[in-house]
Amino acid sequence: MSTLRSATDELRAQDLRFLGNDELASDLDEIERAVRMLEAERSRRLAEFERRSAQADDEVAFAESPTALVYWAPIVDDLKALDEAIVRNSIRYRWHEVRRDLHKNLDAAAVMASAP
Repeated sequence: MSTLRSATDELRAQDLRFLGNDELASDLDEIERAVRMLEAERSRRLAEFERRSAQADDEVAFAESPTALVYWAPIVDDLKALDEAIVRNSIRYRWHEVRRDLHKNLDAAAVMASAP
């Protein structure tokens, strides 16, 4: 990416007043090709991001929920220990629809586009 930044810095620093028409037209053609290539690379990277999001373990976003429920439940700690696995599995399956809705409604491209 630093090479890309260097190239754009070099283009911006160039004094266009001293370029001939042929050289200017050639530069425009090359810039148009570069823009198409960059758009293709942007799309490729967005697709990879979305692929990874789809394959990621959806439960990671909700990993704290079962732990918090077990920790904060108003039950004696000895009983919590006996039921902890049951509670964790119940929450895990109960959050399945929520995870599915998040996955369906998350616009990864918009999230990436809004990043600074």
